[in-house]
Parts: sequence; C-alpha cells; structure tokens
Amino acid sequence: MREVDVLHKIINFIFSTFCLPIANYMAKLCKCKIKIIPFTQIYHVNISFNKEIKNVFHDLPEQIIKDCKRQFHDSRSDLFEFMLKYLENVDKLNSVLNLLSDDTSKQIYFEAVKYRLTYWISRMEPALRPSYSNNVPKYPIPLLDGPAEMIKRSVKQVYFNSQYEIPGIVEVKKGDTVIDAGAFYGDSALYFESAVSPGGIVYAFEPNHKIANILNENIKNNNRLNITVIEKGLSDQSSFAKLSDNEEISMIVDDEKHNISDKYLEIKTTTIDEFVTERDIKHVNFIKMDIEGHENSAIKGSVHVLQKFQPKLAISIYHRYFDFYDLPLLINNINPNYKMYIRHATYNWSDTILFCI
Repeated sequence: MREVDVLHKIINFIFSTFCLPIANYMAKLCKCKIKIIPFTQIYHVNISFNKEIKNVFHDLPEQIIKDCKRQFHDSRSDLFEFMLKYLENVDKLNSVLNLLSDDTSKQIYFEAVKYRLTYWISRMEPALRPSYSNNVPKYPIPLLDGPAEMIKRSVKQVYFNSQYEIPGIVEVKKGDTVIDAGAFYGDSALYFESAVSPGGIVYAFEPNHKIANILNENIKNNNRLNITVIEKGLSDQSSFAKLSDNEEISMIVDDEKHNISDKYLEIKTTTIDEFVTERDIKHVNFIKMDIEGHENSAIKGSVHVLQKFQPKLAISIYHRYFDFYDLPLLINNINPNYKMYIRHATYNWSDTILFCI
C-alpha cells in the first residue's frame, strides 16, 4: 500500500472519529444542522456573472437563498434580512453596472455584491481577489511608523496591489495636485508624492491628531517635501464633528449614533470645494477617498471641483452596503461625463474601489 493511501486513511479515521462528532455536538448547541458534503461544494455558491443578462441583480438574492438552503439546509431567516436591503435596490445596482466602462469592472462589481450577500455563511469560496499583484513596487517603499501588521498590509495593497490606481487607465502623474482623503499613516500620501514629484503636491487629510502626528513624522523621516497635512475631516459642510477615537479605524459618527460611553474626538470639518477656494488651488487632478463611510458627505462637498476640474477619482465604496450603488450614482449625477471602473485590492470583502476619469 502506498504511503499516500495510508496517510489518507489515517486522516479519514481522525476526521470521522473525532472531528465530525465534535462538530455535530457544537452544531446542536447552536441549533444548526450540518450536512456532510464534499469540500468543493461547501465552499461554492453556484451563481456566476453573465453579462448577457440585462438585469443580473434582479434574482440574485433569491438565487443565493435557494442555493444556500439547498447546500447547507440553512433556514435561519435572520441571516437573510441583509439581503432584503439589496432586493429593494436592484434597479440601482443594475444602473451602476450599466455605467461601468469595461467587462472587468462589471465582473468585479457583480462578484463583490455576491460576496457581501454570502460572506456571513463563512463557507463561500471568494471569487474576489486583488485586481493587480506586482512583484516589484512601482515606487520605492518608504519607512513607516505605526502598527506593524497594519503598515505591512497597507503597503502591500498600495504598492503591490495598485489599490488606488488602474495601471494605464487611472494614474497619478508628475506635476499633479492630489487630495488624499484619509491619509492615515501615510502609505498612500507617500505613494502619490513619488508620482507627482517634482512639481506636484499632495494634500493629505487626516483629522485624528495622534495619527496626524505620526503621519508628519513619516513624511519628515522619508524627506518628502511635496505633502501638506491637513488636520481636518472632509464632509459636506465646514463645521465640527465627532470622530471615533480609534487609531486603527477613525470615523466620523452621526449624533444619533453617538454613544456617550464611547470615546470620541471633536474635529473640524471642511469641504473640498471650500478648501480649494480658500487655498486658491488652480487645478485638482486626482482625489482619493478612504474615510470609513463618510465618502458620501465628502463627495457632496466637492460638487464644484468635480464639475469644474473633473479630477480622476479613487473612491472606497465598501464601508456601507448602500455605498455600492449610492456613490457611483451620486458622482454620475454630479458629472455624467465621468467614465467609471471598479477594481478590488484584497481577497476579502474590503477595499473595493470605484475609479472615475
């Protein structure tokens, strides 16, 4: 008997003797049912994108529910409530799909929506993957202070996975004026600075004072001269706002969502339109937004800039489920001359980016 057959029998014995009984016991505790089916079926939701179908999103949630029930014998209705939000907006999803300028964008958009409708199952094999994976970074990788794992992940996405560019289509160029909304520790700002120098400038918006201090140090330590840090949040008006005091994910919160037991910072906000006017900026070439769900408000505060300059855009649309359709439709309403693309930068639900040019 071959060694591989012996090993296979040992694994099967361990699995059937120990793993399955434990799993079934845990399932009973959770009041769930486990159906023993092949690994490839467990991790597959058998619904694929078909660009020939006019309204591809119309039946998607119902198909997913049927497919999941068939495969997993899952009847927990509470897990399907999330889908109902999409059912109410299938027309908007299809409208966005029709705005996208290439088949790659349409495929990614469909898969991203499908993933968000099914990732709670935790058994789906994701079709999402980084759109780009470069062995050699486009620009030298800077030295960055900050949480090691977070910096490592951010550098990989920005420098190797082209998170905020589509090579050959939507790129930052020498001499550009760039607005980096949500600069964080500086991975994207330093990337953009490498692209615009010499002659260009990056305005890096980071409202969290503690993070902004590290951002300034990272700029200084890398001897970058063409980055200006703005310690304000971007919104649809100049005012004050509450920012969650979280160094990993700082986000502006609405008053009705404010919990007095949580820690918040009071920050100043401005609009892109007002900022450009006050600074007498003659042209804006590129805007990147990754501001944890506040993109909608920031876009509403940039109507004049989007109409007058039509800057290239890299907008995160993954923070809130309705951003998937609200943000593209909002931008199209402001400036219908934009061509739109979708790309993705990770193997999970996060970092789906809308590009406009």
